[in-house]
Amino acid sequence: MRTNADPDPMLLAFGLGVRRRREDMNWSLDVLADRSGLSRSMLIGVEHGRRNPSLKLIAALAQALNATMSDLVGEAEPRAAPQPAS
Repeated sequence: MRTNADPDPMLLAFGLGVRRRREDMNWSLDVLADRSGLSRSMLIGVEHGRRNPSLKLIAALAQALNATMSDLVGEAEPRAAPQPAS
């Protein structure tokens, strides 16, 4: 059972994708905050899956990270289990 303290798996997957992209660019949270116009505390919440980002926030992150919104949201998209061959 998930408690309020546990991050939602989809939000956590999204946040981890943002963090991976940020780290791939060798950026600190401060750099991403400057480039996206978002606060450092907001970014920490997003990366840890504790904030549910709005479309405007996702757009700001995508632009700052040279990605599309679809790229970022795709990180959190549930994957269907492979179907056995018949």
